[in-house]
Amino acid sequence: ETALRQMELSGYNVVRITLDSRYLIWDGQNLRGPGIATDFAHILTNFLQRAQYHGLRVVLALRFVPNNYRGLWPPSPWNITGDNREIFNSAYARVRARVWTDLLAAIPPWLRGSIFSLDIYDEAYASSTDAPFVGVGWFVFNGAPYRMFIPAERQALLDAATVPWANLIIAAIKQADPDMLVSVSIGSPVQVGHPGYDGVDSSVGNNNEYPLRLTALARSNVDFVDMHFYPLGVGYDSAGDFDSVELNPAVVLDKPLIMSEFGMVRALYPDPVEARASLLVHLATSCRYGFAGWILWDWDTTERGDLWWAAMQDDQALNNELAPVLRPRICAPIPAGDAIVSINGAGMIVASDGRSWCAFDSWQHFLDITGLDGPHAAAYTATLQHYTRVPPEMRYNGICGAK
Repeated sequence: ETALRQMELSGYNVVRITLDSRYLIWDGQNLRGPGIATDFAHILTNFLQRAQYHGLRVVLALRFVPNNYRGLWPPSPWNITGDNREIFNSAYARVRARVWTDLLAAIPPWLRGSIFSLDIYDEAYASSTDAPFVGVGWFVFNGAPYRMFIPAERQALLDAATVPWANLIIAAIKQADPDMLVSVSIGSPVQVGHPGYDGVDSSVGNNNEYPLRLTALARSNVDFVDMHFYPLGVGYDSAGDFDSVELNPAVVLDKPLIMSEFGMVRALYPDPVEARASLLVHLATSCRYGFAGWILWDWDTTERGDLWWAAMQDDQALNNELAPVLRPRICAPIPAGDAIVSINGAGMIVASDGRSWCAFDSWQHFLDITGLDGPHAAAYTATLQHYTRVPPEMRYNGICGAK
């Protein structure tokens, strides 16, 4: 209650919680079979009510399937092992879908509006040290053969499996609640020691967790794409990290892009002043890549040996920099005047007064309105300021010049 009240006073509008407690996951809520225990449902609905009272919507995130559901897992083929069973075996994915639909059923329909979204697999990944990626032969998925001794085909296999896996779980959730927003969060290859999507290479990286590909997830039915980024100390380059997931300032994804985890590891940034400065550079860089929302990890907890700089530590040092009442926007607004905004790689002319904007629906319409011919119009637009995105808080006024 104290934390939610502080968030409200600071001007935040969303809070993210992970459900992976020992009680839910490893103890399986002390249930012998699938289901959500009454006491866990009470805790969750109580939190949602409190958050709603304080003007906050809640992101619910889950990584592990609770132990009381694992009895539903079928035997897996010999050539799919470990954490890869869920991505490549739809029967396993249906168990995760069952967990989420049971959780929704445990929340009264009138209270589900307090939920911002469901993160159905927190930092979803494939295991680079499990089959099929450790094999040297062929693997057939949905009728298509892939050679596991060729990195590009290992990556293509994972990309091909990502979309139907996500869509299966999302379809079950949407059937239970058509209005529920659904996402899958992922880290970047750089965060686990890979230079990029290098074909699920088990010889590279600092662990076996190889993130699902952002562009593959964006092709699925997720409502938005959700990334996690943490500056990694001396030599870290935010732009390089964003580039590693194939984000491009000149190309807008088909889905909104959220950074639902960012933060600073204390061991990498022991000086709080340096930590704050590095974090602000990280956020400013993200503006060029189209991020529309950010959630700091974490607020006030000090588990795992005080690993992260929490928002409330050091007399609210981070919160005093990031609180929306003090910093209403992360990204600078487009100033008054015209601007070129890249939409799917093509230039679009936007007219803005700094508070709202309109867009010409075609190059010919722009020529007709301005009275310019092609060469003069090209010369004119070359003098304008260029932006990759319209700020999400800037209001859209429709087609420029429309009657």
